[in-house]
Amino acid sequence: MYEDCCAVLPHYYENGGNGSLIYRTDGSRKTDRRKVATVMDHLYDLDLISLDRQMNLLRTYFGKKKFLPYVFNRKIIFIAMKTRDPIGKNDGAYGYIRIDQIKELREDQLVLKCGMELPVKESLEVINRRIMDGKVAGLIVEQRHFVFKSPLST
Repeated sequence: MYEDCCAVLPHYYENGGNGSLIYRTDGSRKTDRRKVATVMDHLYDLDLISLDRQMNLLRTYFGKKKFLPYVFNRKIIFIAMKTRDPIGKNDGAYGYIRIDQIKELREDQLVLKCGMELPVKESLEVINRRIMDGKVAGLIVEQRHFVFKSPLST
């Protein structure tokens, strides 16, 4: 499923509830009643990736706990972006955007390759730094996978 996903953003329902809006690479959208973090965790579960271990590795490398990239492989990497101003205290403001699906960055908008335009509430400097961190995280995770998947030498 993560191969078809290009963004997971927080979403308010008409009745006032919180959920997620999932953008697909074909340009379609799907609503989900779960919060963004829960949807991202589920994507990891589908591929049997240990989210906890990967996040611990990235926390150690980057020295921070928040806004770490979600890395599925070197090509499929999601980065955090503020996409809305929350109304309530526990409302999420951050969504996750797949780096390789970004076509264009604008001052207040992001254009995906599928043509969808997403609101962005972050500076271009912050977005570019997160993109670079995401690419570095992809290399770190790929290197770790290579070490553990390589045949043992005898």
